Amino acid sequence: MKKAITLIIFSAIILQSCSPKIRTNLSTNSYKPLESESEIVVLEQNDQVPENSKFIGDLKIGDSGFSTDCGYTKVIDEAKITARKSGANLIHLTEVKKPNFGSTCYRIKAKLYRNLNNEIFAKISERKKLKNKSRLPSDADYAI
Repeated sequence: MKKAITLIIFSAIILQSCSPKIRTNLSTNSYKPLESESEIVVLEQNDQVPENSKFIGDLKIGDSGFSTDCGYTKVIDEAKITARKSGANLIHLTEVKKPNFGSTCYRIKAKLYRNLNNEIFAKISERKKLKNKSRLPSDADYAI
């Protein structure tokens, strides 16, 4: 019985240490979490945060030292989950560190915002989709 309990506790510690370390510093806890199907838009470092966006807080996702499965997509997915829980629908990346000799994980710092203006949110979302659609410049004069 004691061995089973020890094994369960040890397994929980190992599984927890394999995930990226997520820290948030929320300015307010007054927002309800968003629905799981709510769209979260990720703004790059050079993108502007739309007007009338309410600052929710800071987010930092880093390496716990034993992290695995912490590629860019996984880290952004974790950021989206955290944003939903805090009531934010915009993530503005402020720093992105690629894997290097010190860490095999992507590490990000971001600011979380909430903007309920459907027009602005739709424009941002559409612009992000178009940007991701093609790596070629929109004014390219050669064949794709």
